Amino acid sequence: MRTFGKWLGRVLLVLILALVAFGLWKREEITRLLAVNSLFSEDKIVSNFSHMDRAFLTTPVSR
Repeated sequence: MRTFGKWLGRVLLVLILALVAFGLWKREEITRLLAVNSLFSEDKIVSNFSHMDRAFLTTPVSR
């Protein structure tokens, strides 16, 4: 039973490290997703729509 616990601990450690690495790799996309989820939040709606260039990828278009 003791070896099972060791293996279970190792597997959990590897899973946690993989999730942390994935989160760091996709940090920008996760940040944008969180911004979309709170876009229409009552306390932040004016700020969100006034500063769209901070939350999302934008490219200026010349006229």
